[in-house]
Amino acid sequence: MPPRHVDLLGRSTSQLLIVDVQERLMPAIDQGDAVLATCEFLASVARELSIPITATEQYPQGLGPTIESLRKGIDAIREKREFSAVPALDWPAAGDLDLERFQVAMVGVETHVCVAQTAMDLVSLGYHVTICVDGVGSRFAVDHDAALRRLQGAGVQLTTAEAVVFEWLQTSTSPEFRQVSQVVKNRRR
Repeated sequence: MPPRHVDLLGRSTSQLLIVDVQERLMPAIDQGDAVLATCEFLASVARELSIPITATEQYPQGLGPTIESLRKGIDAIREKREFSAVPALDWPAAGDLDLERFQVAMVGVETHVCVAQTAMDLVSLGYHVTICVDGVGSRFAVDHDAALRRLQGAGVQLTTAEAVVFEWLQTSTSPEFRQVSQVVKNRRR
């Protein structure tokens, strides 16, 4: 098989990062239910494909924990106070070593604050960052839209959760294809 483009996410080279999808924060997010549904969808497929999942929580004492429906199967939850999750994640610089999981698929809130700062800092560390535009949100649409334009200009890839899922699968001959395609078919948007 010929080599794939570096921006196509691979199952063995990816990880999922869920940023601040917390109980007291989500009700304030524009189209928060749809954002949460996308986060749940992507997390369920990541679990099915054994892709590592990390979540962050911004000041959980005030904003509450990660939404219950997402907590199942998360490999690590990192508490943070900085808007960028990078200090709390404490991940090595991808450019400094032969890091197996150098691709990061991201979802979460708020697009223009914690998601944007985390994504840009991860790019600075050499990670290939892909944001699922249907899995991120802000309180106001104008902030969300401006952040996506800024992120794209900073080298962050923008796509949808469903595109990420099929990149992870890569082929319809994958052993998980039937199970995952059923999850895709039953997906709430």
